[in-house]
Amino acid sequence: MKHKVWFDEDAGILRMELKGLFTAEDAPEFFSLVDKLYKDKPHRNVLCDLSEGSAVVPKDKEYRKWLMKMYNDSNFEKIAITNIHPTLRILVKVIVAAIGKTGQMKFFKTEEEALAWLDAK
Repeated sequence: MKHKVWFDEDAGILRMELKGLFTAEDAPEFFSLVDKLYKDKPHRNVLCDLSEGSAVVPKDKEYRKWLMKMYNDSNFEKIAITNIHPTLRILVKVIVAAIGKTGQMKFFKTEEEALAWLDAK
């Protein structure tokens, strides 16, 4: 996986920097890494920087179901997204609304605003 995913101990959050497309091939490794990084952590907050990333809309119905299940099983509390392209922002809003998680995700212009919303250390 070419994307950067790590747990920021200082801020107490998971950080993601997408590099190019996030594809169906990235998802299994990503969710496995998320479980590993969150082990024994009290909160599951995420800061995602999409300045260099984008996503592919999954066309396979079974894969979409699996992806939504994995997202729900990950138990993210809050997800802050920065530097997102307006078109991708609309797509993400539609997907998040479809799985009923609109209150846990917000878009921000700056990392500082995102960190404040996440209540990072």
